[in-house]
Amino acid sequence: MDREFQSFHITASSDPVAGRILRERLTERGLAEEQSGLKIELAVKPELAAESFALHCEPERAHASVAGGDLLGLLYGVGKFLRSQRWRAGGFGCSALKLAEKPERRLRQVYCAGHFHNFWQVAPEPVQRRCLEDLVLWGANSVHLLILPVIDFDDDWENPQLKAQMDKMAALVRSFAAIGLKISTDVYVNQSFRNTPKELYARPNTDPRRGNNGRNVCISKPEGHEYVMRNFRNYLERVRDLPIHFWRFWPYDEGGCTCEACSPWGSNGFLRTAEEMAREIRAVRPDARFIVSTWTFDRQEWEGLAARMRENPWIDYVVADGHGDFPRWPLEHELPGGVPLITFPEISMWGLGPWGGFGATVLPRHFTGLWNQVKGKAQGCMLYSEGIYEDLNKVIELQFYWNDRPAEATLREYADYELYGADPEEFLALCRLLELDHVNDPDAAPAGLAQKALALAKKLDAALPEAGRRSWRWRLIYLRAVLDVERLVGRTVQSETAVAALRELIALYGLPKYSEELGPMHRAIRPPLYE
Repeated sequence: MDREFQSFHITASSDPVAGRILRERLTERGLAEEQSGLKIELAVKPELAAESFALHCEPERAHASVAGGDLLGLLYGVGKFLRSQRWRAGGFGCSALKLAEKPERRLRQVYCAGHFHNFWQVAPEPVQRRCLEDLVLWGANSVHLLILPVIDFDDDWENPQLKAQMDKMAALVRSFAAIGLKISTDVYVNQSFRNTPKELYARPNTDPRRGNNGRNVCISKPEGHEYVMRNFRNYLERVRDLPIHFWRFWPYDEGGCTCEACSPWGSNGFLRTAEEMAREIRAVRPDARFIVSTWTFDRQEWEGLAARMRENPWIDYVVADGHGDFPRWPLEHELPGGVPLITFPEISMWGLGPWGGFGATVLPRHFTGLWNQVKGKAQGCMLYSEGIYEDLNKVIELQFYWNDRPAEATLREYADYELYGADPEEFLALCRLLELDHVNDPDAAPAGLAQKALALAKKLDAALPEAGRRSWRWRLIYLRAVLDVERLVGRTVQSETAVAALRELIALYGLPKYSEELGPMHRAIRPPLYE
């Protein structure tokens, strides 16, 4: 039997961050903080395993306890406590519960790709922090931040906009590190600034999967190598004292050079320059850990990487993934030295553009298929995020890597917590329909599904309390259903209904007023309304 509570009292908290986060989530749902309410005890207990938690709810005693083996474990327990209640307007029903969990995989990272003037670049720091805290409650233990997206700036280290960008990201780094997250950032091997001298340019990539975005430098040209290393050292000097745990090297998109001296890029020019940079980082940060990406590597590059790893074991993690199925080489071979394999799930850009341009992206069936390919090998994930529209994909993936939880079970729990009042099974049915309509071409959309999804979204909308109807999570889902009818059935995004929906999306993402000065890639992340 549930016992109803409209108030709470945090009786003891060995960590003020966990207490603050829990207090904020409860009070914003209308609960009062009173001595007579549910007593919730929060504690870090080092005898528990790192990142594990123990949760015990005793409603008959009006008592609940959450213990974590460390700060992150305590936060994961707080998240599970919140999602285990039966929420109602102004309160919740609490049932007896005793539960202990620990993560099965070591790295569960969210990569906030702050560039192209997207949400992760332009949204206020408190808004970004809140989004990341919510993902920590679902199991994230690391965040990757683009402290300096060179693709958006000129080579001018005194430029006020560049300095403001780095100052903002430094604040985020410190904020997230303070709650126990391991911070990761990029080291640019040959990706460079907008005003890079053209005579230093790399020879373009020929494989279309690898892209030729940005300005890539040929590091086999002596002047190119000098230019890249000078900017690397300028960057390192500015970030060396930040609490950065992981330093990541990325080969393609941006990156790459196909000249004879650099080829094959992934196991030659890229790797030798990354090794040089890693030595200089470790000289000033002996605690540094290095992540090397193999994005779009071919077999020759994989084999060259493995040979270099045997010769010089400096790499701590290897990232692998692709635009479709998982690469075969790392599934068929062990990495030298037992280096852990990390995946890079494409949660943001797969299958529909502009990215987030029509609202929420939710792909439970697609990601379940990819998860089944890698779960026997992967020790973690790096979730590439362009904004908030892939919130559902993020929590699905985080729970895969937490304890192999099925996507549909995660979506039901998401509905119970974030969209209480709505029927979780009907929400799950809506997610299935939205995935089937995850196409750009109206002729590829199954007949009648968009209208069915919108009718179901309207039914769910009517069941939600006012706060739920206004929440950004629900609005992104609802607007996606609206826009699918407009673009797939009406074959336009210029109708009055579509324009109103697109304007709301732009506001939810916090995007600036459109201007050509935002650059061509801004259109890739912007709902298709340019006013």
